[in-house]
Amino acid sequence: MTERYDQDADLWVPFDVRFDLGVLNAQNSVRPPRAWPRGSFVGQNLFAIGGETIGGQVLNLVERITLQNPRIPYPAKSYLPTILHNLAIGLDENTFATARVISLNQAQQNHFMGGLDDVDVFTFQVPSQRNISVQLNNLKSTNEMTLYLYTYNKAIVAISANPGTLPETINRNLGPGQYFVVVERIFPPVGALPDTRNYQILVQG
Repeated sequence: MTERYDQDADLWVPFDVRFDLGVLNAQNSVRPPRAWPRGSFVGQNLFAIGGETIGGQVLNLVERITLQNPRIPYPAKSYLPTILHNLAIGLDENTFATARVISLNQAQQNHFMGGLDDVDVFTFQVPSQRNISVQLNNLKSTNEMTLYLYTYNKAIVAISANPGTLPETINRNLGPGQYFVVVERIFPPVGALPDTRNYQILVQG
């Protein structure tokens, strides 16, 4: 399922089946469902570009979707987060909709479960304007990770992508509201088995 941002309502709204970006079939070859595509609007047309298959294969694929509602404002460029409805063990916190809650100033431990588990999503609340530090620590020798911070409406705030197992840190002054943290496993690649030992995620503020 792919979502669009309705600026009038300040909500993310799912596309219906007419705007499906993939069909999962036995061959998985015609229009494979994709994660993390990018998109650009040209008039009433949305061009969905690239992304990855569920197995982590990079897609060299462009699709055009014609949007019919003229009231929807079209930004020049937009990210299109994709929700994969897969609640298998280890994949139940891989979406914004199922993000694990983090309390401020309380470290949590988490780990990747298997080859298809390459993204963990967390959410936290900021009660008032303040400096926030998001920290990813205790990275294991065989995993390389990238840290992302998003607003409640999925606009990206910052990225920390240090090489190897160096800790990742994002420091920002944030207003009150809900935010999302995404931990992405960069290496080993999707499909390969990760190091399943715990890493630490901490939001201070």
